[in-house]
Amino acid sequence: QMGLCDRRRAPAVPAPRTPVRRTVRKTSSSPAWSPRSPLNRSSTAAAGNSATESTAVSRAAAAFQAKLKDKGIRRPRTPKVIKFGSDFSGIDAAATALKRMSLQYVVEFVSDTDPVCQNILKAVHAPKKVWGDALGISPKDKPYVDVYVFTPPCQDFSSNGKMAGSAGPRRTGVLCARALKYVRQKQPRVCIFENVPTLAAQKFKPFLDGMCKFIKESGYNVHYKVMDSRNYGLPHARRRIFVVGIRKDCVT
Repeated sequence: QMGLCDRRRAPAVPAPRTPVRRTVRKTSSSPAWSPRSPLNRSSTAAAGNSATESTAVSRAAAAFQAKLKDKGIRRPRTPKVIKFGSDFSGIDAAATALKRMSLQYVVEFVSDTDPVCQNILKAVHAPKKVWGDALGISPKDKPYVDVYVFTPPCQDFSSNGKMAGSAGPRRTGVLCARALKYVRQKQPRVCIFENVPTLAAQKFKPFLDGMCKFIKESGYNVHYKVMDSRNYGLPHARRRIFVVGIRKDCVT
C-alpha cells in the first residue's frame, strides 16, 4: 500500500508564465488643455473679448471724466435726498414708486388740470408747488429737480382714441414741447416720459425719434422700451412705453 501511495502521480504544477511586456499607448478623447488648443480657442477668445470690452469701457469712462475735468465740470455726487418733480401728474405713480423703494425724496412740484387729482397730490405727496395747467408757467420759473417725469395725455396717440397724433385736441405735442424745454433748461439728472405703446408704431415713430433726438442733443443718454405691468407683479396687463434720459455727466 505504501508503494502504491508512492507511485501516485503528484498533481502537475503549471510552469510560471513569462510576463509579456506590452506597450500601451495613452490615448485621450481630447487633447491636453492649452490656451492655443483649438478646443479652448473659442473660450479664450470670448474671455479676451470680454476683457477688451471692459478695458474699452474703462478707458472711455476715464476719457469722459477727463474731458469734464478740463471743462471744470465734476461728476455730481449722489444726492442724499432726491428732488422730484412731474408734469401732467395725475396721481403721480412715479412718486409712489420712490416711496416704495424706500428712497429719501422731496416733491418739489406737480401739475394737473383736474382739481380731484390736485387734491390727491396734496394729500398723498405734499408737494411744495402745485400748478394746474403746465403751460401756465415757464420752465425757467420752475425749480430744479434731480428726477423729472412727464406723462402727457395719451388720447391723441391711443388706439382707443382717434389717433390724431401730436396735433390732436389734447395738445400732446405742445405739452411735450414744454416739458422738453424744461429738460433742456434745467438739466435734471434723469428725465422719464411715459405714454401708450402705439408711439413705437410706424405712424408715430417720427414723433418718438424726434423726442429722443432732442433729449440726446440736450446732453443725455437716451433709452426707451415698451413694458407690461403684468411682468412686474401686477394683476393686470398695461403696456406702456418709457423713454429714459440720463444726463451724461451722471454716468460712470
